[in-house]
Amino acid sequence: MKPKEWYEEKSIMISNLCRLALSAVLVSVLPIFLNAAEPKSPVEKPNIVFFLVDDLGLDGVGCYGSDAYKDRTPNVDALAKGGVRFENCYASPLCGPSRCLLMTGRYAFRTGGLTNMSWREKGPGAKSKDEHPIARLLKENGYATCQSGKWRQIGETPKDWGFDEYCTDNTAAGWYWRRQYIKNGKVVRTGEQVYCPDIVHQFAMDFIDRNKDKPFFLYYAPHLVHLPMERTPDTKPGVTEQKNFTATTSPTWTSNSACLSRNWSGSSCASGR
Repeated sequence: MKPKEWYEEKSIMISNLCRLALSAVLVSVLPIFLNAAEPKSPVEKPNIVFFLVDDLGLDGVGCYGSDAYKDRTPNVDALAKGGVRFENCYASPLCGPSRCLLMTGRYAFRTGGLTNMSWREKGPGAKSKDEHPIARLLKENGYATCQSGKWRQIGETPKDWGFDEYCTDNTAAGWYWRRQYIKNGKVVRTGEQVYCPDIVHQFAMDFIDRNKDKPFFLYYAPHLVHLPMERTPDTKPGVTEQKNFTATTSPTWTSNSACLSRNWSGSSCASGR
């Protein structure tokens, strides 16, 4: 074969190989472009209910092996049975820093929310303008947002942190029989004493009812079972209040714990309702 003919044959062969290679690339890449062009189904947005219970430990609920309350928290136990029960976690063992950590997703030493007093004026506590709070992020993604219960140790107001509506108070400890509370920035005066855990529970349930057909985020932070151990609407007549009693065997603590469990089931705590 002459050199000229040899080179022409090689050129044709190389040209054919290039065409085959290009065809292979197109065949493998084309489905990617076609899939990208297809309309995607909307991302499912689950409703989120986040409970943060005050001063409730492992010994207070049955699902974590409590002997004293093995059969006394059936609704909490049912939630654990039907979901995921964690046995290990990172926690800040103090009220204010824990709440700040959960709202910001950052460690306390990064936000300044180091103590229960960090939120006070001129204190080092977290500021909503410097953070990306979970409620604000969810709100920006189409969620209705609500806070119900304890708040004070985070600072500012729940609205500043991205909550559309809220029901709370200015108390850091137990908050039970009172004549007023805060609802969406306004003080509501009741005249007679009301059981505040029921108030925030009813507020939370109303929020769910009104937003059940769209994505919502409920941050439900009851004051139960923090001291003082006052009577509840379910406390039996004649039971002495033990406001500074810390043992979880006290009748008042039992009533508080049972009240919390019933509220978690979606029913009202007060007797007869």
